[in-house]
Amino acid sequence: MHIYSQEGVFGEINHYSDEGYLGCSREGLFGEMNHYDAHGNYVGYSRENVFGGASHYSTEGYEGYSVPGIIAGETHHFGQVDGVSVPGVIDGYHTWIDD
Repeated sequence: MHIYSQEGVFGEINHYSDEGYLGCSREGLFGEMNHYDAHGNYVGYSRENVFGGASHYSTEGYEGYSVPGIIAGETHHFGQVDGVSVPGVIDGYHTWIDD
C-alpha cells in the first residue's frame, strides 16, 4: 500500500492512500503526535524516542516503532505495520507499507 502525507493549512499532517483520505495527525500538548481517522476519531499517538525514531501506540496499546534510515530523510517502520517512508521530490512524504 502506498500512503502520501502532506502538511495541511493549519499545521496538521494529512494522510492519503490511492483510495482517498485516510486521516490526519496533529501535534499534542506534550510533543506527541495524535492520530485521527478520516471521520475525526482518535486512533492513537506517536512519541519520539530518546535516541531518535518514535514509538507508536493505538487506542489498544503499543503498535511498533520507527527509526531513521541510512539515506537522508528515510524512515523505517516496524511492528504491527512494516514499511519505509521517504521525502517527496517537492514536498510531503511517501510511505510504502509491506502487505
